[in-house]
Amino acid sequence: MTYAKFGTEYFDQLVAMLLDAGVSEALEDACVRTAAEAQHYMFSRLGPREVQRDAINFPKRFLEKASDSPLRDDAAKELVRSGVWRDTGDRYEIIHGRRDIKSGIMAQHKKLERDARSQRAARARKRKEAAQEVS
Repeated sequence: MTYAKFGTEYFDQLVAMLLDAGVSEALEDACVRTAAEAQHYMFSRLGPREVQRDAINFPKRFLEKASDSPLRDDAAKELVRSGVWRDTGDRYEIIHGRRDIKSGIMAQHKKLERDARSQRAARARKRKEAAQEVS
């Protein structure tokens, strides 16, 4: 299971980008919520192969699944306008937070690999101990 990882500065930088772009206060909360929910959605959908690519993006049609915000469509437009996301036609590319997504997913994948190796080693030790007890 993957979990979303946000750096301590993520939300401060996000709000600063929105304010610099002149996003209204009415949409600011929706933008923050939509961006965070989309990033969380990406954590649950991406694997190590996907994060090795330069772009972290998702189809626009997934926005409805990724965010429960009633203003998600307006927020997405503002996120693009403020440079948090990039509109690439039929997809949104995540610009702000891309490194957090990549490093978080890779760290989780590496931990899963370490845990799997540890489990294999523990099972091998138990088999060896059981075989020695029988002999």
